[in-house]
Amino acid sequence: HVGSVVTHALAWALLGAALTGGAPVAWAVAGLALAARLWLKWRIDRAAGASSGPALLLPLRDIMSCAIFFGSLFARAVYWRGERFRVSSGRTMSPA
Repeated sequence: HVGSVVTHALAWALLGAALTGGAPVAWAVAGLALAARLWLKWRIDRAAGASSGPALLLPLRDIMSCAIFFGSLFARAVYWRGERFRVSSGRTMSPA
């Protein structure tokens, strides 16, 4: 689950641009990440024969997905198939 952090390239690139004070190279990386994400959306939409939503909302969606992902790393409970489970510090689940 933690390895999924690499799937949030756009959020990381925007964070890098913010932390570097808007360094040009950081914005270039963010632009490349956005271009790659837009290309991927276009390819998936073509393959599926349907639109996955407006491209203008893609950066917001990626940032929100990243925030939800990080929140999941610190969750103490999970809902699975209508049941609530506690997650222990050893990362084992037990019925709540």
